[in-house]
Amino acid sequence: RLLLTSSPPHRLNPNIKSTDWATARKNHEIIKIERNATEVLMSKDGRVLECLTSNVVFGEGGRLVTVGEGVLEGIALKGLIEEYGVEVREVRVEEIQGFEKCWICNAVR
Repeated sequence: RLLLTSSPPHRLNPNIKSTDWATARKNHEIIKIERNATEVLMSKDGRVLECLTSNVVFGEGGRLVTVGEGVLEGIALKGLIEEYGVEVREVRVEEIQGFEKCWICNAVR
């Protein structure tokens, strides 16, 4: 179950973990637990970004797709891209229902 949210806004620099980001995401952790959902952050213009602590990968047919710009490229995602040829491109919120599957992977660097 996915919970789309545009607030807090995406990180200005996804490669930096700041105290502002930690504070802003606290309310989303509570909502995530209450709704038994995985949060997916989106930009104000409708692009899918990432989860609070994870990267997101979508599946359609035999292809895997992930978001490229504006997210922290964790080591798990990097491995998926290199080993399995995951397509890296912009993913729009409107596309989500068209994907057959969705996975998250840790965004630790």
